[in-house]
Amino acid sequence: MYPSPPHRPASRLPCLLLLLAPACALAQTPAAGAAQAGLSFTPQFQVDQELTDNALLTNRDAISDRRTRYTATVNASDSGAQHTLALQAQVARESYARLKQESSNNFVLSANGEWLASGQFKMPFSLSATRSHSRRGVLDDPTMLGLTEVRNRNAMLGIDWKHTSPWQASLVLQQVALDSEDVQHQQGMPPTRDDQDRKQWDGSLRVGYQLAPPVLVYLKAVRTLINYVDPYDENLRQRNSHSNTVVLGLQGALLPTLTGQVEAGRASHRYLDPAFGHFGAPMATMGLSWQASERLAATLSLGRLFVETNLPGSPGANVRSAQLGMAWQALPALATTLSYGRNRYDAQGQPTLHAVQTMAQLGASYTVNRHASFKLNYARTVIDASVSAFSYRDKTTAFSLVLSY
Repeated sequence: MYPSPPHRPASRLPCLLLLLAPACALAQTPAAGAAQAGLSFTPQFQVDQELTDNALLTNRDAISDRRTRYTATVNASDSGAQHTLALQAQVARESYARLKQESSNNFVLSANGEWLASGQFKMPFSLSATRSHSRRGVLDDPTMLGLTEVRNRNAMLGIDWKHTSPWQASLVLQQVALDSEDVQHQQGMPPTRDDQDRKQWDGSLRVGYQLAPPVLVYLKAVRTLINYVDPYDENLRQRNSHSNTVVLGLQGALLPTLTGQVEAGRASHRYLDPAFGHFGAPMATMGLSWQASERLAATLSLGRLFVETNLPGSPGANVRSAQLGMAWQALPALATTLSYGRNRYDAQGQPTLHAVQTMAQLGASYTVNRHASFKLNYARTVIDASVSAFSYRDKTTAFSLVLSY
């Protein structure tokens, strides 16, 4: 079977690169304007058309295709003196022009907000439920078909405390329940099922101290537990696991228009069954944000990750990441973005095992009025790996029309 291409951009690069994603993501500009008091509704409809020269992200027999996505969303928001609340319901349908056996349907229902208990305490919260159904198959072979059904429920509750003294703290508790079933159909054969139902608990504690008005030093600890409904895989190995992360960070303003953040720490992941191995990852990240003018902003992030494992014959990894982004408000109604990123993966002790991923993206959005806007985006992704199965090149051009009431 071909891999399913709906979620783009995707990567066949070893998943170790993904460990850097949260720490090295480009900083996002906050949405303009503060929350308005009172309940408000905003229906929205969006159509996305994407042209790609490698729909299946393969290193050979690349297939050009056109992806169409329809998204209908209803947003509701409310705010008051002590609370903010945002609700969203969304339905999306995605399909390909040539890969007709590839399609997906998604439904999202979410609520998030914040309650201000006092001048020192506030409690952010979020609830969400998602359901997705996707199908995939082999090009020009209707006898092969795969169906994936995923249901996800997420609940988060946080407590932020900021005292009049330099000390401040925040605690976040989160539970994720995932119901996932992957069904493979082949003509003349009984369907095969792979259930991945599990629950995940996350706890995060951050304690900070204000050294000076523009500088904050903090210590953050995260604990994660993952328990499967069926704790054993097909090989009767115990697959439940837990992980711990400890990070020491420093953030503040270097100049009136320049802010920075530095983090260093260590993450570890341990399975109950030693056959899966234990993993450790010392890491360090740095980020800079520069507001050159009211119209021009830039961000830079760098990251370094060392993955250690006790599995015999499995090398560790050295992962380096760099990303640069720029945003320019060319006209009141025209905004442009430019980004470039590079990740490099090197296996420890095996110099011939490596992979390099480069990503470049150029985007523009034009707001006609408060009811309509257009978006245009061009992206290019290249992965060069010593293992050819991980290599591919892909160029995509996407056009979006967004209608709001």
